Amino acid sequence: MEKVGSASAGLVLLSTIVEQRLDIPSVHEFLPPAEAIETTKGWRDAGLEEDMVAFATEGSGDLYCFKVVPESEPVPGDATVWYFDHEERRSESLDLLFTEWLKLYAQIKHAKRSDA
Repeated sequence: MEKVGSASAGLVLLSTIVEQRLDIPSVHEFLPPAEAIETTKGWRDAGLEEDMVAFATEGSGDLYCFKVVPESEPVPGDATVWYFDHEERRSESLDLLFTEWLKLYAQIKHAKRSDA
């Protein structure tokens, strides 16, 4: 990410989710490391728990996060994705590992668009 920049789906992903009536949340942008740190610190005052680290934005102010693993525990090979709702000021587990969460988006059928 530091070499090529962050991945951003913008409105294309949201439009596809709406058009296909998919029951999955939208992802707006994956945060590069420095921005992930800044975003995480910035949302602490708005209720983001101290053990959460943001890695992506949803587009309306909500965040996708990972829970910090204490140094005394082994680092898992995959991490559960958490969703921080800035209006409710709380995080909830999506009960999906990061790789499972990514597969939700990788399996979306690409819409064929005409350039008319």
